[in-house]
Amino acid sequence: MRCEEVSRSVKEAVAVGTGGDLTKGAKTGDYDLVEKIAKEFVYAHRKAEENR
Repeated sequence: MRCEEVSRSVKEAVAVGTGGDLTKGAKTGDYDLVEKIAKEFVYAHRKAEENR
């Protein structure tokens, strides 16, 4: 799942899977990227919850 899809999924489901988008930085040791993407997912989820 991509961050852009979180809003729709939160409205339609009770769970959101992050998959490879979240962990792609770990494959190269770029844990700053993992943290950045995790924060984007948290932000996207919070915004979706506000608009639920």
